Amino acid sequence: SVSVEITGDISTTTYDMTFHNPNNRILEGEFSFPLQDGQKVTRYALDVNGKLREGVVVEKEKARTAYENTIRQQIDPGIIEKTTGNNYKTRIYPIPSNGYKRVVIAYTEVLGNKNGNLDYFLPLNYSRIVNNFSLEIKMLKQESRPSWIEKIDKLEFGKVESGYYAKTSLKNYTPDKN
Repeated sequence: SVSVEITGDISTTTYDMTFHNPNNRILEGEFSFPLQDGQKVTRYALDVNGKLREGVVVEKEKARTAYENTIRQQIDPGIIEKTTGNNYKTRIYPIPSNGYKRVVIAYTEVLGNKNGNLDYFLPLNYSRIVNNFSLEIKMLKQESRPSWIEKIDKLEFGKVESGYYAKTSLKNYTPDKN
């Protein structure tokens, strides 16, 4: 599930993802994602016993040490780290056998202005089918209808009191359109 909220020239994009482990043993997962220049991770939360536990930002080595110590205690740890450039990866453990683990990651950015229009880019260049995919976009305090460069199926903007709104939910969808 991806939700986007744009107020003025600031956007916040939130990915709410559920990872499935179809195996008969506990696994550790890794999810890598690149961000564009100017985008900054502002939220990281991991499902612990059915409730989201918010993460905190700490120095890289301290985070790794805490992660390893937490695994040894058999507690659900999560870590998100910035790698080269503006690329991030998160490790998730444990993903229970034949079970699920939920992760929420959000980032913000100041949108570029091209010829009086704000430019928002949502990277959805995945090659795998997602069983349940949803996208919701709220554009608050916007006067003109947004236009698409590349459009996702069944996603149309409608005028609402506070701006524009679009939402779609798709089953067995490959989110391969930016």
